[in-house]
Amino acid sequence: MKTKIDFFKTFFAPIILIVAFASCSSDDNITNPNNPNPNPTGNSGVAHTYNITVDGQSYSGTVENVSDGEGENGAVQASSLAINEDGVTHVTFTLKNNDITAQGLFDFPIGESTNLPFSGDAQIYFTFPTDSGLNYSSDSGTANLTIREQVFVLGIPIFSELTIEFNGTFTYRDNNDDLQSTTASGTIKINLPPGY
Repeated sequence: MKTKIDFFKTFFAPIILIVAFASCSSDDNITNPNNPNPNPTGNSGVAHTYNITVDGQSYSGTVENVSDGEGENGAVQASSLAINEDGVTHVTFTLKNNDITAQGLFDFPIGESTNLPFSGDAQIYFTFPTDSGLNYSSDSGTANLTIREQVFVLGIPIFSELTIEFNGTFTYRDNNDDLQSTTASGTIKINLPPGY
């Protein structure tokens, strides 16, 4: 019968070694997220942007690029990740401040990141809390993704610089909780955190 100590040795010890190795790596500018790159890319730390049109109404702005904590206008660290696995690219993103909350997830064959049809494998959600507060969810249409830069830890991407362009029909619940649909299009750009 395995004891708790045996379980710790088998399961947690390798994880601790990996974390220790990452924090002691000689290539800290890429492998240690606590020690940013001394030569960051041109868009590292640059504010994230969005430009979205919903039923003819335009919403555009910037979200401060913060690496932790809370920034200007309620900005929190954006997350953006792209991983290739078994012939499929998995992409997720979140962008949030007091004016916008946007999220997306995509699964597509590697190298086929254009004209992705909205479906169970490609979704975008967004809301503008200070305006209508309605929650929009992609229903039909397409999205194009561009993965511009990535930061890796031990060969695993932890940050990805993304551009998401989309156009389609989005559903939402109105004030009477009735399901409605509208057209929406736009571009969301998520940059690497400061120092990367």
